[in-house]
Amino acid sequence: LMKKNLHETEYVELFIDPDVPVLCNHWLGDIEKEEFQKTIEKQLKLFKKNKEKYENLKWCNDFRDISNLEFLDDEWSRTFYEKLLKEDIEKVAFIIPGFLYYQIEQKDTQKVISNSSLCYFSDYDEAIEWLQK
Repeated sequence: LMKKNLHETEYVELFIDPDVPVLCNHWLGDIEKEEFQKTIEKQLKLFKKNKEKYENLKWCNDFRDISNLEFLDDEWSRTFYEKLLKEDIEKVAFIIPGFLYYQIEQKDTQKVISNSSLCYFSDYDEAIEWLQK
């Protein structure tokens, strides 16, 4: 993992792994919804800025250290990720805690919107492998 840190707070680190290439957020614990929204908007700005430099830049959300992901299921998040997939992003990976992964797996998780795939994982390496395909 060749990490290039772009932004860091007590809640999150945003970094690029140029080998993939992927722009990833890694949350360091539970957060308020506002904090999440603010950071994700910032990640989008960074994504647009780095898209020129890294061809086929992908997007990764690392939520393994968050115990409550209810905020992902609200109107704001759904709208954001739909908008995100129109940004010419090929793939978006969600890495979530194992116990949640098994709940989600029961539902249909592979949503394909405008040629872009969105996929859930409980393991970082699996997510990266899928992003590199």
